[in-house]
Amino acid sequence: MDITWAEAGTRSIWSFVALVPLPEVTYWRFGVTNVERWVATDLTRHTWARLWWQAVVFESDPELLGLLTESDLNQLLERRAIGGDPRLVRCIARAVVQGDLAGIPRRRVIRDVSQRLVRHLAFVDVRALDVRTLIDWCTYLVGESVASIGRLPPPGPGR
Repeated sequence: MDITWAEAGTRSIWSFVALVPLPEVTYWRFGVTNVERWVATDLTRHTWARLWWQAVVFESDPELLGLLTESDLNQLLERRAIGGDPRLVRCIARAVVQGDLAGIPRRRVIRDVSQRLVRHLAFVDVRALDVRTLIDWCTYLVGESVASIGRLPPPGPGR
């Protein structure tokens, strides 16, 4: 959809899209049990708002989007401190996808690195970093996560 970011932040637009022109597709994808996929109470969870945001974030690197799972995207885009900066999302996603995860499941790494990144963002303004520095920093954070997880005992049932 060719809309501005301000329009994309309007809940009524996304509720309208799910309920009026595209209810069959919304139903096909999520059924009717999850109301937030239909009514835009949380734009990070709404069927069409999240697709629009993925298209915006990964417009310059659509191949990277194809390498990410829904779980990966949840960790990156639903944390507003990360998801609000398309450049940061792409850099951390690329660092995870290309990183040496030492046999650790990617889901564990991306969960850890996204939490680690949010803590660091209290002290770092990524808008002040050039792309090379941002890439290096994200690669470093992934390495920290892998090292940290590698020292933990394996998760038990339900973890």
